[in-house]
Amino acid sequence: VWITCQTFGGAATGRISANGGTGANQGFGGAGGRIAILYSPGAQSNAPVSSVVVSSSGGTGGPSGERGQDRTLYVPDALLLKDTLTDVIRNVRVLGFSAWSPASLTISGANIGFETPNFTLAVTNGSLLLTNSASLYIVPGPTNAVWTNCGALVSVTGDVSVATNCWMFPSSEASSGASVIFRMANLSVASNAGFNADYKGYPGGLSGSPYYGYGPGGGVT
Repeated sequence: VWITCQTFGGAATGRISANGGTGANQGFGGAGGRIAILYSPGAQSNAPVSSVVVSSSGGTGGPSGERGQDRTLYVPDALLLKDTLTDVIRNVRVLGFSAWSPASLTISGANIGFETPNFTLAVTNGSLLLTNSASLYIVPGPTNAVWTNCGALVSVTGDVSVATNCWMFPSSEASSGASVIFRMANLSVASNAGFNADYKGYPGGLSGSPYYGYGPGGGVT
């Protein structure tokens, strides 16, 4: 879905979606599609905040299949995002701008990701809360100084709370190993919740030559 307009807005019963299909039998769910909403930032800054639901959710897998991956929403800036992300902008990976600075941030029942390389999420005057099975994905960009620089930054002036069944999913850039830095006052992680970066670092070896794993300490033959 590609929309070009001066301003974007509407009611909570409105919807723009590119959701993936449901897997049959043992099939996995289809990935979500791509949505781009190219409004004029100057005009949009004077428009009412949109309540239209925007979703690019991965489809549900079959009885033995996994859910498909959520995909992208491209917007020029963060004007469509709110300090509480629930059922409006949900199940998307956001592209198009490199920084967002809400005063506080609650993600409730939504899966939100930021995939612009070297993205900065700075919560400037409060806390970051994940609740109601929410997830936050951060994908870093490359850096030429892995040990001193970061590929993305999440900086919170107050506390970070990750409620039960909620997850942070940071990853590392596959070629340089650049990773996400999290900074906060205090961190609270409930049961069955946390940070999960499994299989999101350097790639492993191939089934054929070369067999070695990548990155410092990767396995060699």
